[in-house]
Amino acid sequence: MNKKQIIKWTEEDKAKLVEQVQMHTQNNRTSWNQVSLAMNRTPNQCKTYYTIVIKQLEPKQVNMKWDLDEFIRLITTVSIYGKKWELIRKLLEFKTSRIQQLYS
Repeated sequence: MNKKQIIKWTEEDKAKLVEQVQMHTQNNRTSWNQVSLAMNRTPNQCKTYYTIVIKQLEPKQVNMKWDLDEFIRLITTVSIYGKKWELIRKLLEFKTSRIQQLYS
């Protein structure tokens, strides 16, 4: 019987994955093939772990702190368009996963 070996994700793996996703994402599109090469895992493993475990269950690890310029852009955009979060996510191409949490 040939069982696949399960390799658990370490804290170092998580940090490296976040770094690789940031490096290989342009225009909100991530090259999972490039990420997987750096991680020595399959593209599907990287994408699944990132989107389900890190982004949804551990959102604080993915989102870096806001700088002053980003925060001012957010406040300005909300003052103009109100709390129309989908529109704001489209207008602001940075840190979209926490926009509503930060402002609320």
